[in-house]
Amino acid sequence: MQDSKQYQVILADDDCVGRVKVGKILELGGFGVYLVSSGAEAIKLAKEVHPDLIVLDVMMGDLNGFETSELLKNDEATYDIPIIFLTGLDNRFSIIKALRAGAVDYIIKPVEQKDLIAKVTAALHVKNLAMDKINLLKINQAMVEQVKTMLSELGIISRVNQMKEDLESNSLSALDQLAEVRSSIENYNEDEALAAISSAESSLQFSDRVSQQLNELAKVFTQIHDTLTNEKTALMSAESKEVLDRSSTDSVLGDKIDQSAVDDLLNSLDI
Repeated sequence: MQDSKQYQVILADDDCVGRVKVGKILELGGFGVYLVSSGAEAIKLAKEVHPDLIVLDVMMGDLNGFETSELLKNDEATYDIPIIFLTGLDNRFSIIKALRAGAVDYIIKPVEQKDLIAKVTAALHVKNLAMDKINLLKINQAMVEQVKTMLSELGIISRVNQMKEDLESNSLSALDQLAEVRSSIENYNEDEALAAISSAESSLQFSDRVSQQLNELAKVFTQIHDTLTNEKTALMSAESKEVLDRSSTDSVLGDKIDQSAVDDLLNSLDI
């Protein structure tokens, strides 16, 4: 039985000696390994266990590595599993064909232990980075939706719309009004000057009200930020924090975090 904390790798090679040798290298590197002798077996097993990575030999009897890779990449159940090819074909055409078939990397036979472990580790690292990005997008989307809900419940959106309408209806600033006062005085029009002074006072009072409302909104937004930060921190137990920490990509050779555990954590936070 495979250890759920290990990264799981399917190795498909119809050469028994080579299969056992490469499998042993992977096991010594800390990976859980499934050994199969054909492309068909690799496809069937991949759908059952959904491994973290598949290593395919290019030259196999029933389905070669290229054909197996194309079938895996065209299946919704297995398309996201990274693939590394083992090949004795050390030429540019074969390498390009391997990459076009969906491989993330290739290894030239005979297999060197350091080369194999380094490339498998790098492929898993890239996969984890992609999953981290997906998790962050989920969090960001949930946070945006919650902020929208909070703003709506607090009536912030309606208050902002009202402020916009008020600003449009009071488009003349106090400076504009004072300019009118000066013009009226210069034209010796006392009534217009008094009316402009009154309008200028109203504009100043309106500006003061807008400033107060903006300060209130700033306080509300600060409270929202503090609430989101503090509540989510409080909700996260030490175990939950460990789940998120372990889901990072500091070391793919450490214990593997089950993505379902991260999904459960995000759902439990209700953010």
